[in-house]
Formats: sequence, structure tokens, C-alpha cells
Amino acid sequence: MKEELEEKLIKSYPRFFEYLKDYKGPTMPIQFGFECGDGWYVLIDALMDTINSYIESKEKYPDKQISSKFWRNVLPVVQKWFKNNNFFYQRLNKFERWLKKEALPAPTVELNQVKEKFGGLRFYIDGGDKYIDGMISLAEDMSYRTCEMCGTSKNIGRTSGWITTICKDCFDKGLVNSKNWKPINE
Repeated sequence: MKEELEEKLIKSYPRFFEYLKDYKGPTMPIQFGFECGDGWYVLIDALMDTINSYIESKEKYPDKQISSKFWRNVLPVVQKWFKNNNFFYQRLNKFERWLKKEALPAPTVELNQVKEKFGGLRFYIDGGDKYIDGMISLAEDMSYRTCEMCGTSKNIGRTSGWITTICKDCFDKGLVNSKNWKPINE
């Protein structure tokens, strides 16, 4: 990816690169390059924006268990009713512990590497949660239907040898070192 596009991502989403702010080397660590074509910039930007928005919303409005005043007031009364019934009393105590359960903190994400592998996008992070993993899986799946060079989703195929997901127009321009291009099944 072009250096100016990489810098734009780094400036737009500093949360992903906080662990690099104290890095004193002459250049960024090798594991950190965006090793893919410019066509996936929009896909990567959308993914990072979605993850960033999700984390910001979790920080602003953390998930909370039911904190209804109704349950806070009614639970002690109901517990008294079922004090002699061990089965219900145990479940009510479990429910009470669940009500008081603390909210989970917002996930943190450290971006390790973004690259192309076997014709698809790979987005490697440390941290996150299952929702962020789902966002990444969706973006990676979308990359198999998006030209790595220009970003179009029309007339997509794959090259043989070093597998690249590329449109017919970019292939005809000679943007990859391959003599074979095969359209993907739509």
C-alpha cells in the first residue's frame, strides 16, 4: 500500500498504534507494514472505523446487566417468600449475583499486521472480543470479492501461482506477474 495511505490510516486511528508511540527505532517495526494493494484501502479504513466506533461506544456506554429499580426492590421480597424453598432460593441468589455483576471494560486492540495472503486480506490484532473478531472475518471475506489493486468488485478473478484477487482490467494492465487469470464463480 502507498505510504501516504498508510500514514492516513495511522493518523485517523491512533488507538490501534498506541503501543508504537514509544518506539525509538529508525523506522517502524517490520511486522507493522500494510502489505497489500491500494485497492483494499477502503475496506481496511471501513474496518478500522467500525472497530474504533464500537470501542468508543463501549467506553461511553459500557454494557451493564439489568439494573432495573424494579428488580433491586422486588428481589429481597421474593427471596423472603422462597427462603424455605432451597431450589428457588439458590436460583434467586444466582440471579442477584448476576444483577450486581460489573460491566465488562471496553476491549483494547493493538494492530500487529495487515497483509495479503492466498488472495485475501489478513488483519492481525492483539486484544478485541468476539464482535471485533466478527468484523474482521467479514472484511477478510469481502476481500475475496474486491480487487486488491483498484478496489472494484466487478469482474473479479484470481491469478495462479502467487494468488492475487484482481479484476480483469487490472490484470490486463499487467499489474501482477502472472500469465493466468481465472474468474471467480459468482
